[in-house]
Amino acid sequence: MCVLVIVQSNEHPFILRMKKAFIILARVLLGIIAILVLVFAIFFLSTMGGSHRVPLTAEVNADIPQVSVNDVVFHLEAYGNPENPAIIVLHGGPGNDFAYLLPLAGLSDQYYIVFYDQRGSGLSQRVEKEQISLEAFYSDLDEIVDLVSGGRKVHLIGHSWGGMLASGYLGKHPEKIDKIVLAEPGFLTPEFGKELFEKANGFEAPASLNALYYLINSWFHSLHVHGPDEQARQDYFMMKLVRSPIKGHPMARYFCNQDISTCYMPMVRFGSLVSSILLSSQMDANGYPAVNFVEGVENYPDTVLFLSGECNTLIGPDYQEKQMQLFSRVRHVIINDAGHTMIGEKPEESIAAIRNYFAR
Repeated sequence: MCVLVIVQSNEHPFILRMKKAFIILARVLLGIIAILVLVFAIFFLSTMGGSHRVPLTAEVNADIPQVSVNDVVFHLEAYGNPENPAIIVLHGGPGNDFAYLLPLAGLSDQYYIVFYDQRGSGLSQRVEKEQISLEAFYSDLDEIVDLVSGGRKVHLIGHSWGGMLASGYLGKHPEKIDKIVLAEPGFLTPEFGKELFEKANGFEAPASLNALYYLINSWFHSLHVHGPDEQARQDYFMMKLVRSPIKGHPMARYFCNQDISTCYMPMVRFGSLVSSILLSSQMDANGYPAVNFVEGVENYPDTVLFLSGECNTLIGPDYQEKQMQLFSRVRHVIINDAGHTMIGEKPEESIAAIRNYFAR
């Protein structure tokens, strides 16, 4: 005998539909999560190869040539005879290190040439954000000038951001400077800053899959960084990102054929925190630069040498010709077939121009 049992649900049809929709949604979400986990695993595993080491900084590595100034340990290297006139070299960024400017060591046959990584940059000590300010950078430079000058005037060579820092320092201490070279300084006044940012679209990377890929790729590479300090991972991420071959790279117009691979930029370690804090502190409420780096330069009686790379269409010859008008006496040398990193791209021509200027 067969007994048929019929069980009738007492649930409302609307509730049944909601349950069914919830199950479908849950399956979709689980599928998305599974795909994301798979993509994460693929990127993570594919970026494991190669070196992800970040070097120690000077305060924990006694083998690094160093000096302590303003309670910060700086990576500092000097070449030549200390009895010769001193040259202090200021690297760009902010956040770069001086490695790309080492071709200038060729001047050590006649000069005592000093390179240092600015605070929070390169192999110099990492500092907290409260210790990062433009005034701190001026103070560091002033202490180093007094340290190496032997009581005499010094020469300054500043490249890019370093040129801005050199110009600002010149206005504060013209009595301490003999000769000064500004190699394609960035904006020297808020007006020139606004012009540059508008021309460069705020230096924003293009919104493209190519740019997104290199952003994600750089981040995944940084996940394999473990120390040696709390800023190491972010330093590595930024150094990898800024050197990625992004199509439409915001810095491409700085270089010949708008090809960033033509630049000369060996780098030991980037300073991500100091770059972020120092740049943001120079902006007004509208996102435009608000700092004047030429206040007081009218008190400097000598000639300022400007160097620029022929290929740079953003802050190259045309831009620098306008900025030169901020100084009373100037000389301009254009390095042919070179971009923003003209000193490394064309070291012989760049050094010859500097020698000639120093000898005048």
